[in-house]
Formats: sequence, C-alpha cells, structure tokens
Amino acid sequence: MLGNDIEIRHVYFLNTCAGYCTREIILSPGTVTYIKSGPNDSVFPEIRITEEVTEEQWQRLRAAIPYNHLSRMQDTIGCPTCDDRVGETLQVTRGDFQKSVSMELTVQPSPIQPLLEILREINFSFP
Repeated sequence: MLGNDIEIRHVYFLNTCAGYCTREIILSPGTVTYIKSGPNDSVFPEIRITEEVTEEQWQRLRAAIPYNHLSRMQDTIGCPTCDDRVGETLQVTRGDFQKSVSMELTVQPSPIQPLLEILREINFSFP
C-alpha cells in the first residue's frame, strides 16, 4: 500500500534567464509548496507559498505515478541544462524509493507524461 510518506517535486527551469527562472512545487499529503526563484536573490528574492492539497487531488497524483517505469528511466534525458533550453525535473520519494529525472521540456517520456501534465498544471497555477 502506498502510504502518506510520498513527496513529489517538480522543477521547471529556464537556463538563460534574467528574472524568476525557476518554478518548483513540492507536494506531500495535504500540502503543496510553490517556490519561484531567480539567479540573483537580491533582485529576485525567493517567493515561497504553501497551500492545501485536497484528498482528491492527492489521490489523482498518487495514481499517476508509474513507479515501475520511473525506476528504470535514465536520470537525464536530452540536455536539460544546455544554455538555450528549458528543462524540468521530476523527483518522487516514497520510503526507501527515490528517483529523479531531468529532461528537456521538448523531450517527454510517455510513461511519465500523464504525471508531468498534472504537475505542470499545478506548478503554473501559481502566478
């Protein structure tokens, strides 16, 4: 049984940027933390807001995690940190299981596509 010990992180980042270049969400049972940051904290200070996640939203996320496929994926797909690219990172932690995959935004592995779509929707609901 999947317990309440799951944490999901989704990071969307621009490699060439002069503003808030990184948007991150950290989801755990009952909460989502939105984080926006830039390359210079004195000009673009980190913004962090925590809100509630409904049980329905949490169950939808849990059901979308393809643990078997995720565990076999490469850690890096494409060149997410190349200068002219937009990248994203997905990290799932459940007990002893932890997997992080970074990829170019244009390279979307089909096994995790439904989960990424849900996470992007949540990530970009924060202004």
